[in-house]
Amino acid sequence: MTLILVTGYTLAKTPPLQRFLARIAGIPKTQVQAAIITFLAAGIASLLNWGLGLVVGAVLAREIAKKLRNIHFGFIVAAGYMGYIVWTNGFSSSIALANTDPGNNLNIIYQITHQTIPFAQSIFQPYSWIPVLATFIIIPVALKFMAPKTAVVPSLESLMEDEVSATKEATTEKKTFAEMLESAWIINLILAIAGFAYLVYSGFALNISSVIMIFTVLGLLLHWTPIRFIKSFYESAKTSGSLILQYPLYGGVMALMAYSPSADIDSLSTVISTWVVSGATETTLPFFNYLGSIIISLFVPSGGGHWGVQGPVTIQSAVQWD
Repeated sequence: MTLILVTGYTLAKTPPLQRFLARIAGIPKTQVQAAIITFLAAGIASLLNWGLGLVVGAVLAREIAKKLRNIHFGFIVAAGYMGYIVWTNGFSSSIALANTDPGNNLNIIYQITHQTIPFAQSIFQPYSWIPVLATFIIIPVALKFMAPKTAVVPSLESLMEDEVSATKEATTEKKTFAEMLESAWIINLILAIAGFAYLVYSGFALNISSVIMIFTVLGLLLHWTPIRFIKSFYESAKTSGSLILQYPLYGGVMALMAYSPSADIDSLSTVISTWVVSGATETTLPFFNYLGSIIISLFVPSGGGHWGVQGPVTIQSAVQWD
């Protein structure tokens, strides 16, 4: 998950994508239009990679603030983060990716039933994309009525800080041999070809490793030189601290849920799933799991960590009912 975030963030920082977002920022003429466009762009990017979606929303909000000076900047940023809510239905969904790989520790379905769930049976199903379409319709309507009446926007100087730093870095003296290697685009191209060859050799299997590979290769190509890719990757890695802290804690919760002191004593996940099944029918079981999911989200606000905690209960409940 850390690498999915970092590779997606690195891709969002590529010059071609930055220029593309700058062009999109010129489209809206009002605050409401700006919020809706930022939300849609971040939402589409989040379906591709949740790390990419986080950055696209923030970058687009900043580019819009450079052009529209009569907006509430916080409102536009919030619209960008609203687009992030659909990421679990996208290609970087930790739950969907884990369930395609029998060797993944988060593939709780395989651990209990010895079955894998390909994308065709998860995120490509109508029950997955219909809520996404509904979100893309409802949120823009809500944004229209949520729009603040006052304008609060940062100074142009603060919005231009990154561009000034990039300009300063571009003015260098005569390059050494090492610096020439760092700027050799052929290295990125060779690595990208090797990455694509791996994807072809693996049959384009979609799992966590292949998604990381895809976004790494795209980052190499679009940054074009090794030094640009390395610097961007390094800066992106600084954003992953919260994940490195959170996931061991979620792993501890998973261990507590699955712990059984002896063969004649059920684990907590088994006790809960038995309780859920005892009061459920074939129709209400998904709804009960949904209510449980809402409660767990308050304590484990992470897709993969959430599934690690609730997955055993959900799957065991379904198996017991069957």
